[in-house]
Amino acid sequence: GVDPRKVRVVRYPATDPGPPAALGEGFLFTSRLVPEKGCRLLLEAWQRSGTGRHSTLTIAGAGPESALARAASGRDGVKYVGLVEPGTASELRTRSAVVVVPSLWNEPGSVAVTLALAAGRAVIATNVGGLPEAVDDAVGWCVPPTVSGLTAALEAASDRGQQRVKASRARSRYEALYSERQTMRLLLATYEDLLRDSTGR
Repeated sequence: GVDPRKVRVVRYPATDPGPPAALGEGFLFTSRLVPEKGCRLLLEAWQRSGTGRHSTLTIAGAGPESALARAASGRDGVKYVGLVEPGTASELRTRSAVVVVPSLWNEPGSVAVTLALAAGRAVIATNVGGLPEAVDDAVGWCVPPTVSGLTAALEAASDRGQQRVKASRARSRYEALYSERQTMRLLLATYEDLLRDSTGR
């Protein structure tokens, strides 16, 4: 086996978008609209939670489940904006309060989560794959990939005070683990250790 002391995790970084803007409003889901990304699950939980009575859910992306998102748009606070450019996706994050990542498959990592943390936005994520490594109670809500689990998270995440607290911690987590500066520092330290081990110095 591999000595755990020789394992060093260097996370995939996200470009720093700059200091977070003032907290926006509503929930955002940006993704390829394929079954494993959980669009149907999110829409079912959204309807059950009743969150649309006082908030909005913006869905951006395209794929086999585009028709599902399009059919939900205009009802219960849901708005489907289709496939968007990266710059527009960044603007949508800025205007949101919470980013939702309702994946059903074992995501090894999530660009959507990293970008949300960089923007200083709280995250609702399902506890599959590597998502629990990035999202915990400090920066969001990590729940089972079920309608009941996601419903509870949507209800909890509707609290404005919780949104603010977790958003602040989200940005701090990005700076500590996912910034390009931190990733480069860890990579260089790893290479230096490897060279030191190989030369015995």
